[in-house]
Amino acid sequence: MPITLTEEEKLHFTNPDNEAELVNAIRTHLLSKTQRQQLFDANISVEDILNGRFEERYSTLIDALFTDWNEKLGRRQFHF
Repeated sequence: MPITLTEEEKLHFTNPDNEAELVNAIRTHLLSKTQRQQLFDANISVEDILNGRFEERYSTLIDALFTDWNEKLGRRQFHF
C-alpha cells in the first residue's frame, strides 16, 4: 500500500540528482526497522545501494528492498 507524502516530500523522490535529499527521504519514509538492521548486518549503506556498491551476494536483499520501497511509493522508482 502506498504511503502518503506531502508535495514537498514527493519532490525528494522525483529529484534523484540530489542524493543527500533522496537518502534522507528513503531513511525517513521507506526504510523499515528490519531493513535498517539487514543493511547494518551486511555493512551496506543506502548510499552504497543507490550507487551499486554492494557484493553480488546481497542482490536478493537489495531487490527485496527495492520491491518494498516501490510498493510504498506506488510506482517503480528503484531497480537494477
